[in-house]
Amino acid sequence: YMARGANGSALKSYQKVLELKPGAFYPALQIATIKQMTELADESLLEFRELVVAQPASPLALKGLCETCLYLAREHLTTRLMGLARDRLQEGLIAIASAVQLRPDLACLWKLAGECLTLAGSLPRSWHYLTVPEVLRSKSASEATQQGLQLLQLGARCLCRCLKLMSGEGQAAVWHDLALNYRQQVELSDARDGICQRALAAAKESVTLDPGSWQHWNQLGIVAALPEVRKFKLAQHAFIKATMLDNTVAAPWSNLGCLYLRLDELKLANAAFSAAQRTDSEYCPSWVGQALIAERVQNEETMDLFRHTTQLGYHPESSLGYGQWVCQTLRQATNDPHYIYSIERMHAVPVAIDALTWSTDDREDDACGLNMLGCLLERCGRYRSSVEVLSRAVDQAPPTHRDKVLANFGRVLLKAEKVEDAVQVYRAISKADIHSQCGLALALYRDKQYQEAFEAYEAALNWWAQDDAVKSHLHVAMAAVAYKLAGADPAKTLLLKGNQLKPTSVYGLFAACSLGMLNSDLELSKMVLRDLLKYQNEAEYIPHIALFQAYTKFLQCDFQGSVWSMSKTVHVHPSLPALWLHQALLILNKHSVGESAGVVGVGKVGVAAHSARTAMTLGRTKMDVSKVLAVVSLSQLMSGDANRALSASQHAVHLYPAVGESWAVLATSCHAASVTDVTPAHLRSFISHARQNIELERPLAKWMSNFERKISLLAA
Repeated sequence: YMARGANGSALKSYQKVLELKPGAFYPALQIATIKQMTELADESLLEFRELVVAQPASPLALKGLCETCLYLAREHLTTRLMGLARDRLQEGLIAIASAVQLRPDLACLWKLAGECLTLAGSLPRSWHYLTVPEVLRSKSASEATQQGLQLLQLGARCLCRCLKLMSGEGQAAVWHDLALNYRQQVELSDARDGICQRALAAAKESVTLDPGSWQHWNQLGIVAALPEVRKFKLAQHAFIKATMLDNTVAAPWSNLGCLYLRLDELKLANAAFSAAQRTDSEYCPSWVGQALIAERVQNEETMDLFRHTTQLGYHPESSLGYGQWVCQTLRQATNDPHYIYSIERMHAVPVAIDALTWSTDDREDDACGLNMLGCLLERCGRYRSSVEVLSRAVDQAPPTHRDKVLANFGRVLLKAEKVEDAVQVYRAISKADIHSQCGLALALYRDKQYQEAFEAYEAALNWWAQDDAVKSHLHVAMAAVAYKLAGADPAKTLLLKGNQLKPTSVYGLFAACSLGMLNSDLELSKMVLRDLLKYQNEAEYIPHIALFQAYTKFLQCDFQGSVWSMSKTVHVHPSLPALWLHQALLILNKHSVGESAGVVGVGKVGVAAHSARTAMTLGRTKMDVSKVLAVVSLSQLMSGDANRALSASQHAVHLYPAVGESWAVLATSCHAASVTDVTPAHLRSFISHARQNIELERPLAKWMSNFERKISLLAA
């Protein structure tokens, strides 16, 4: 049955033998072998392990265990499970070393040892190490743990030993493996020219011994096209010969396309890649080649092609290409249809992060890939991971691009609240530009070095600002620093000066309006609001303008007018969650101030809870809603509905346990609802947990301290 390829029937026959004679070694060995051949490798591995335990001196069981481990390692590599792949290679190497000790005269054992070592040496740098048994180590190797190039060299020795033991049929496959081993050594060795010549000689020998195998011709073409060999005519001949021997395989067609692409023969490359796609529509390298051609000719479908390659499987060029196009597209306007489809609907950022993570694991010195990965992690808010990746990118970046990577690194350090490190990184930039200079100024401002920050912004304004729009933004930043240094008057002067430039910075108008409110200069605020009316229909600015309009009336004690003003904007733009949240907070503020002024509004506070819930529903994907549930709970509490307030506060704590406001409203709601199961000790534990484990703003920390003191007095 096995000789005819009927593995299922053979498996049943051997299982019947085991039923008749339990514990028989040979049928159990054949069952494990058949399972490994029929893609039941996990079961095969367990059975081979049992056989090795039962008969540790059996070369057949040890050989079968190594073959199964090799098969599983290759499977793990396709799914990027590097740790599992290395573990299986280690287990297989130990098994085959034991077999070699028993029968050093068997060539097949040395071939398996060479395959294990070659595959282990081609793993990424973080994983290409194995503990090599003494029987396989060279006499000069004193350490058991071998890495990278050492593993490949040991693999070549094992394959050469196999060739010495073999004669006649089968040598071509070993020469093929030896050429592959040398080709892997080229990537890690400094003496590349000599190794390339060995690889070429081995590939030619495999073709000479078995000229009817397309794999040998394909290998010869790959070696001939290496940068150190550059025998492109031989490579072309070898790839074409491979396609003639078997035109149902996509690999030689794809390799021929890569050769033409390297020689800038785009039409021939396109034809070769198309032939590979007709042969196998899911062969990833052929699609990568088409994407590279599309990128070369600036075709609009380039990003779609790179996206398709990432869906087919992992390829390093595919990962870099798709990551680059995602980064380029992220710079477009967020309301652009291409952006909405390519980034949002296709979930481009997380897909690109996964692809670039695998790519940078393979190529740890790829500064470009690390830089893009760091920027995409920053985009997702994973600042700690971004800092780690960009620090690696800085170490690997060439001098010509190091300043750009440092600028990205400094920006992410700022977002990760590592202000002092950010200042040092920005100062390490050798050739500053407008972006890095402003980044340095912001880092100095966050580090409370206000005088140095002002000077840095001033230098950016005088040396790098080219148009009035940038100058207007810089005046806003300088006003913020001046407010910290000398108070409101210099800040007001800078803001008014910046607002005279065209186009005016809208955020400069916002700052001037806020400054007027903070310093009781409502005339200034009203004047700026008139300038802001031209922006009142732009979605980006609507919530801010509505808030300023409402609070201008609020500060004039026109509480009802402020709420009406906000409600009017909410009715015109009901899809903006920020407006609903502003309305909820405005009603709460009106109620709080109105109490002291004798205004009755308790019954209307429930509207604030409804507004906050609406903001929560609309804003889940558009804004930070971590504190909105706390507003809902507070609204219910102020309206007198303590039970609903308690429910909302519990929901807030479960969803956002790292938000101090959630714990504050939970403690208050429990206290107001008089929950029998919650004692003063429990309330103190809520407050204590928040104060010890969460970074609180000063007003909230002060409130919690007072509340804890109040609970302690009540308990006493």
